[in-house]
Amino acid sequence: MICIILAVYNGERFLRECLDSLRSQTGCHLQFILVDDGSTDRSGQICEEYAGTDSRFRVFHTENRGLCKAREFGMEIAAEQGAKYIGFADCDDWLDEDMYRVLLTAAETSGADVTECGYYREYPDLTETWLPGECCENAGDALYDLLKGAPHDYVWNKLWRAELLEGFRFRRDGAYADDMTFTWKIYTRIRSVCTVREPLYHYRQVQASIVHARNSNLVNRWRVALDRYNGLEEETKKLMTQKQWETVRENQMRNCVFIAGKNWLYWLEYPKEEREKHREDLREMSRFVRANVPVFGDPDWELPLRICSFLIRYPNKASLLLARGLNLLTSGRKKTLY
Repeated sequence: MICIILAVYNGERFLRECLDSLRSQTGCHLQFILVDDGSTDRSGQICEEYAGTDSRFRVFHTENRGLCKAREFGMEIAAEQGAKYIGFADCDDWLDEDMYRVLLTAAETSGADVTECGYYREYPDLTETWLPGECCENAGDALYDLLKGAPHDYVWNKLWRAELLEGFRFRRDGAYADDMTFTWKIYTRIRSVCTVREPLYHYRQVQASIVHARNSNLVNRWRVALDRYNGLEEETKKLMTQKQWETVRENQMRNCVFIAGKNWLYWLEYPKEEREKHREDLREMSRFVRANVPVFGDPDWELPLRICSFLIRYPNKASLLLARGLNLLTSGRKKTLY
């Protein structure tokens, strides 16, 4: 059995398209666990409608506790059902009709703990395609591939062997960046990853979504990035070769500075109460950069990141004003500073 967990919160705009794509899945034994996380729109009714016509759908209504708690609740239900594999989907995305059949076939053939496919990044006027690399035969290589470059640590383009998820929890409630922590933590206990070099999942880019919001969600992204960087000295260093570890460490250092830089660029746009609430996070970013990064960053980094490397060293209004000004100067162009 495969249990697919769908956390739903006020998603009626795209929910039917998502549920239709789940309902169209064929070729394997599936159960869809829909967790209505206290929605105030018609999401709950829509879920019940689909459950009424397809026995594979099970609906659970809970109080609003956030994405992570909803997923954890779904994982508990999947464990009770004796699921062999677990998958995740987001309620504003959709899937190709044979996604889980293809992933299951690859998982059963290879015996891998995690099976990953490519995905489409769906913008309103553009579609981008991402494909995974080659299969990884051990946890060290899998971690290296996950952390060395462009991130692909999402939970929804993967099929997870259920026993891997026992006892694991998402770290920070309500933030999309939980995927980033959850995935690499799971990868520290796997034997192998099998990849399917086909894009089968459609990741919708909604401008108002949590991923794109320029607010204190960026602070949570910083916490997750720092947590992952600090974790390099623990689990991952034991699993990778020295050369792999050094490459990953350099990449994760850059990622920490990149996320801190984004906070600097948009900090003054946050509500005042949010700025006060996260003031210590701002200082933490500054301390991290002063301790680990040259004054003007790595010579190989692009110029905007090197400028931010300098500004982040000074957690004061002057540097924040300058960062915002630099970003505004580029706001009329095709790309902003970040």
